[in-house]
Amino acid sequence: VNDIMPMIGARFYTQLDAAQMRNDVIEEDLAKEVQNGRLFRLLAKLGTINERPEFQKDPTWSETGDRYLLKLFRDHLFHQVTEAGAPWIDLSHIISCLNKLDAGVPEKISLISRDEKSVLVVTYSDLKRCFENTFQELIAAANDTTRKGQPLKSCRVAHFSSVPISSPVSVFTSLQIPLRVPLCSALTLVLSLDSNIVSRKHQYV
Repeated sequence: VNDIMPMIGARFYTQLDAAQMRNDVIEEDLAKEVQNGRLFRLLAKLGTINERPEFQKDPTWSETGDRYLLKLFRDHLFHQVTEAGAPWIDLSHIISCLNKLDAGVPEKISLISRDEKSVLVVTYSDLKRCFENTFQELIAAANDTTRKGQPLKSCRVAHFSSVPISSPVSVFTSLQIPLRVPLCSALTLVLSLDSNIVSRKHQYV
């Protein structure tokens, strides 16, 4: 070993340096993915709240109370426009606002209604409280439904095999699609099948 080390010493340190640099790159990429996952969870939770058609037989649930603040915050994130009315797209603004929401910072934010007749000034800590309380309300209702064993409302059950999809709507009506699945998603599912014939047998539950 003592005889070999002088010959490979330079290469050894080169390889060691390369390994350390590789570890640094991997750790940096991992940190980015951790942040991406955190932001995705925030957006997923926000998506379950905004524009919900009905909750506990109340069709105006998503447009009142804490949910209205979250709707205005969603508009503040994604739907801002310039003075000329053109869409204003800034990913750094979206990420910054989501991070502030997640941290619940005391910074104030102005939320403007769509008719521009109302301006609500709240802090990110207030928004975080509204966000967490509303999502927990949804989770509690979902868990209560699961405990009671209530089945999902769904359309008619059917199987189909070797069905021409020249008429996607007729195929859609023969499927069992839960009513909570948007119509556009179900049609996309049907249209994503073979362009001429559904050659395999499917059952949607």
